Amino acid sequence: MKTENFTVRLRGDVAEVVDELVSRGYSESKTEAIRTSLAFYGMHLGLISPKKLHKKVLAKMKNSGKRYSDEEINEQLKSI
Repeated sequence: MKTENFTVRLRGDVAEVVDELVSRGYSESKTEAIRTSLAFYGMHLGLISPKKLHKKVLAKMKNSGKRYSDEEINEQLKSI
């Protein structure tokens, strides 16, 4: 897996959007907001397959050992 490290400086509207994503709870941190945004942008451009991404998420969930019932998932979605 390739790793990239860099510093991002955001100003104006873009900085406000990142702050809003975190304050509304869409992302746990600014770093996570940027990471998620890049993945979303990659999917929008066709660089990342949503199906492959979904399979990776399901595999990570399975490997985590955490289990959620359908009712728990629905409650979590409603709270968002």
